[in-house]
Amino acid sequence: MSAEAKRTSNLIMLTVVNATFKAEFFEKFSSFNKLKRVIAYYLRFVKNCSLAARKRRKSFLTTAELNEAEKAIVKFIQHDHFSMEVSYLSAGKQLPSSNKLIPLTPFYDDFGIIRVGGRLKNSILPESQKHPILLPKTNHVVNLIITDYHLKLLHAGPQLLQAALREKFWIISARDAIRRVVRRCIPCFRNRPKFSEKIMGDLPESRVCPSFVSQRTGLDFAGPFLIRSSKGRGSRNTKCYICVFVCLAKKAVHLEVLFHNQRFQTTFDRWRLLTRMTEHFWKRWSSEYLTLLQSRSKWRIVQKNLDIGDLVLIKHDNSPPLQWKLGKFMETFPGKDGKVRVVKVKTQTSEHVRPIAKLCPLPINT
Repeated sequence: MSAEAKRTSNLIMLTVVNATFKAEFFEKFSSFNKLKRVIAYYLRFVKNCSLAARKRRKSFLTTAELNEAEKAIVKFIQHDHFSMEVSYLSAGKQLPSSNKLIPLTPFYDDFGIIRVGGRLKNSILPESQKHPILLPKTNHVVNLIITDYHLKLLHAGPQLLQAALREKFWIISARDAIRRVVRRCIPCFRNRPKFSEKIMGDLPESRVCPSFVSQRTGLDFAGPFLIRSSKGRGSRNTKCYICVFVCLAKKAVHLEVLFHNQRFQTTFDRWRLLTRMTEHFWKRWSSEYLTLLQSRSKWRIVQKNLDIGDLVLIKHDNSPPLQWKLGKFMETFPGKDGKVRVVKVKTQTSEHVRPIAKLCPLPINT
């Protein structure tokens, strides 16, 4: 071979792919089934990278691949939330006595997943139900799992949903996590809507301060009028007048009948007696009854004002909740205390002014 012969060399490129994820990646999904399929395709890609072209899988996802993807998701969640427990159990050590998972007797299975040990080892239940997978309470993927079961069971309630989940998963404080998910379900909310509330306002001045009615009064007569004391033969018409007392401050009107043979002083004394009774009532009302109105009988919690653009259900007394119309806040009318108790709502066809007690804010607003 001559020295001028060109040398040739083969280059080999090696790519190392690690099946690791970040929590932010999972938060992009709103469906647990879609998340599983994406992870399953990702794991298939990782395996295909180490196989020859003719041995690579290119068909539809299999049940085994979906189960493997679910285990990978669960392992990531457990390593993220139970890192200390994973380090202890993977090394074969017992958890400290102060650990919150001690009552569940957790153990590390052959796939590297933490499961509940429990006391049902000798029962006839399936293995997945004897030793369910341990999951945290606050996690986006856990919410997706609960939502997936909730939809599969046709919007089941918390009790049925918890029983179905525990056939495979054991969620810490499961009832709280389930209620949080069910509370944000729009179809369930429309079936049992919750009305908006605002703290009960202070009583207006006109209801707590006695006004001086008839302190300055105008007097006038109307008539004469002919009246009969009875019907039938022999009854005679009697002439009478109407004595009109008009309050110059409140424009309140009091009428008294004054017969032609009756003294005006008698009618005036009767009116003064009624006025004195009113003043006596106000005095007792302000000293005995008014103090009973201190406590708020309902709407006791201070809540934030509803914002323009929020979506609500509008209550209709003659229709079931599932037929109530959806509306959107267009304008608010705050009171003297700054609390919004009346709003203008726009529906698909019209606009209405409604009190917030007849509106149910959708849980997507919070």
